[in-house]
Amino acid sequence: MVSPSRAILIAGALLLPLGAGLGALLLGMDANWDFRNYHWYNGWAVLAGRLGRDMVVAQVPSWYAPTLDVPLYLLGTALSARGAAFVLGAVAGLNGVLVMLIAFATLRGAPVVRALVALALGAAGLGGACAISELGTAFNDYVLMLGFLAALLVLVRGAPRLVAAPLRPALGCAALAGLLIGLTVGLKLTAAIFAVGLGCAALALPAGPVRRLLVAGTLTLAAVLAFALSAGPWMAYLWQATGNPLFPFFNHVFQSPLMPPVSFRDEHFVPYGQPLAWLLFPFWMLWDPYRTMEVPFFDLRLGLALMALPLGLLALAWRRWRGTVDMAPEAVLAAAPLQARVLLVTGFAAYVAWVLFFCIYRYALALEMLAPLFVVVALCLLPGSSRLRLGLAVALVLAAVVTVEPGNWGRKPWTQKWVEVTVPPMPDAEHAMVLMAGYEPTSFVVPALPTAPRYIRIHSNFTGPNVNGLGQPGFGINDRMREVVEAHPGPFYVLFQLAKDTRPEEALATFGLAFNRVACVHMPTSVEDDPIVLCPVKRTPGWTGVTPDAGG
Repeated sequence: MVSPSRAILIAGALLLPLGAGLGALLLGMDANWDFRNYHWYNGWAVLAGRLGRDMVVAQVPSWYAPTLDVPLYLLGTALSARGAAFVLGAVAGLNGVLVMLIAFATLRGAPVVRALVALALGAAGLGGACAISELGTAFNDYVLMLGFLAALLVLVRGAPRLVAAPLRPALGCAALAGLLIGLTVGLKLTAAIFAVGLGCAALALPAGPVRRLLVAGTLTLAAVLAFALSAGPWMAYLWQATGNPLFPFFNHVFQSPLMPPVSFRDEHFVPYGQPLAWLLFPFWMLWDPYRTMEVPFFDLRLGLALMALPLGLLALAWRRWRGTVDMAPEAVLAAAPLQARVLLVTGFAAYVAWVLFFCIYRYALALEMLAPLFVVVALCLLPGSSRLRLGLAVALVLAAVVTVEPGNWGRKPWTQKWVEVTVPPMPDAEHAMVLMAGYEPTSFVVPALPTAPRYIRIHSNFTGPNVNGLGQPGFGINDRMREVVEAHPGPFYVLFQLAKDTRPEEALATFGLAFNRVACVHMPTSVEDDPIVLCPVKRTPGWTGVTPDAGG
């Protein structure tokens, strides 16, 4: 017979994904910038064999690993728009299930009370500003957080084995956690902040130095092997195609001839030269959300986590010094010191890595989801009345829940299919080349267009012949595109967004090409209101193939 506490956890494992899936339907159809710019196109490009044929179609993200975008494209084409959103929302809800299980493994008390609190914390984790904003969207953050939270659950539940069990099962537990986080980092390098957190937790175990090093070393080795498995094929492709396995990042190390030797890391959110802002970043972003995300939002969770994590670690140190027992007899709810140590060290180290290297709120999604649990665990570890501490924890978590204002990355009314594009006639498409211009996300229409043409973005946030300041010596990708375009014997078209990409003429002129806007044809789509147009292009009479200001 199933115990009441287990029944609560089983119910939570069903209800949290179901609720998240339904929540995605209520929010509307996803039309976020990244989806329109690369998630949809990159998945299709792999399946359609476009790698190496098209060039820079999705701008900088053209070189991002498409591992998660392939199943996204398959899901979006196989199901209706609502069906795909529900599945994506349900996958997001699995994160809430993992938070619930981590809470149940960390907390102590009557089983039914512990299960109910764990379920509430799992639900609260899905109610954050970033968590809600990403329900049913193409952002892959939820999938990455699944890998990290699963690894954290392994370490939290296996903490007693890591410390006191025979070495073989301890190392097996560490290896499993390492495999999970290594696969996750291989899918997207930004998840490395959580690998730092887990590694620090392994080194902070209350065990002998040799055992700690063995556990941490096993976790690290397993993570490296799993990283090579998940990231290796794409890195090998990038190495062969560009000369840089992480292109366009870290090019100051790998020196690909396609771009200047710069790191290209996104640092525009990091508050360099502002130590106070760095230290109190979660509070700063409450007044200025654009310091950490491209859309406005409000959420107390990360600020509460910043207070709870060091407070909980100090409480653990005080308890260890005092030799305090695991749980007072009268406590309604408590936290197991060993499991709490793993949880809090992981969270604190991951937070420090995040604020030092990114400060991009989406990358800290797991910390937002775990924040209510951090608060409860930290207050459970403090001395004093257990009921008073529990009441304070409930008040803080409720304050975060009721004051949250989710971000909005762009939603549209539901259509039958997620991406619907009205394709205009393309005479002689079999011999054509389609040139793309501008910074706006237009690559999502390419899978709907004829597959015979080669699609090349001659002007973007990475390339551009003296239009965006990047057309200068050192960007070898411009030279490569120029060779391809100038050697093309057939007709040309240009694709751009009419309202915002206002200078395609300048980009085309550097290739000796021109077009008449009167001949442009609109392509209505389901996820973009501003008109996207396709226009026939002609070579400029008398052009010699040499443009004085063409740049690199």
